[in-house]
Amino acid sequence: MAATVFCDEIAKGTRKRYTCQHFPNPQLGGVREVIEAVQLGTQDRVDTSTGLVGWWAGGLVGNFVPQVERFDIPFLVRDDDHARKVMDGPIGQDLLKKL
Repeated sequence: MAATVFCDEIAKGTRKRYTCQHFPNPQLGGVREVIEAVQLGTQDRVDTSTGLVGWWAGGLVGNFVPQVERFDIPFLVRDDDHARKVMDGPIGQDLLKKL
């Protein structure tokens, strides 16, 4: 449902200059395949988990960038503002380069 709303908002916000199409479930492949597709540039975006759900589903983001697993630690950040400061700061920028 969130992906549908996301695509609707993209079309609406750009007056349909940009659109998106989503493929729910494993229509484009498993977790590993869709992450690799984003890395290769054949797919623009993927929503996936960094946690154990990805592990038994055939892979997770941590297989590609192990540092991302640090953010699975419960209560690592205090709130949204703290999370944004961390991700917009040097830690987040370093992680972005690795991703």
